[in-house]
Amino acid sequence: MGVFPEGHVDTGDGPAFAVRLDPRRFSRPPPGGDLDGLVVYSMLCTHAGCPVRLYLNGTGRMLCPCHQSSFDLLAAARPVSGPAARPLPGLPVEVDPAGFLRATGDFTSPPGAGYWGRP
Repeated sequence: MGVFPEGHVDTGDGPAFAVRLDPRRFSRPPPGGDLDGLVVYSMLCTHAGCPVRLYLNGTGRMLCPCHQSSFDLLAAARPVSGPAARPLPGLPVEVDPAGFLRATGDFTSPPGAGYWGRP
């Protein structure tokens, strides 16, 4: 599922995705934590900033279709193939009293390509 930070749907570095995984399969803890296996990561590939949108069902991996970088969500979204060198940043979340998923902080590292300008 694609998600956007509240009030930031028009920002280029804000999109994220949420997916539920079996937490017993995590080999490394998700950087943003998890809610019974629900993890949220930046949707922007750390290679060139393309949208990471293809979930490889049953593998726990997300694929960037631009240059074929694959990220292992069961191992803190580290890249396992392709040109990406950094893991996808995690986003810490909680479920608020109304039942909505809300971010509790910023991404765990800057989202997007490593060559983008950083503050």
